[in-house]
Amino acid sequence: MVNAAQDGVEYVLPASPSGKPWCQVIDTENIEDPFAHAKIDEKIIVGGRTLKLFSDGAIS
Repeated sequence: MVNAAQDGVEYVLPASPSGKPWCQVIDTENIEDPFAHAKIDEKIIVGGRTLKLFSDGAIS
């Protein structure tokens, strides 16, 4: 998810294709550790001018 706006935006994630929970892979808002993995709830806030990348762990 990419948020080019100045303010944070709330998003509701769809169900993952594999049915597994989404995990955060990259969060450019976290300057100290952008690659910190985190489990994600259905709703997330993507901060202003940031990118968040998610994975469901499935390999196709």
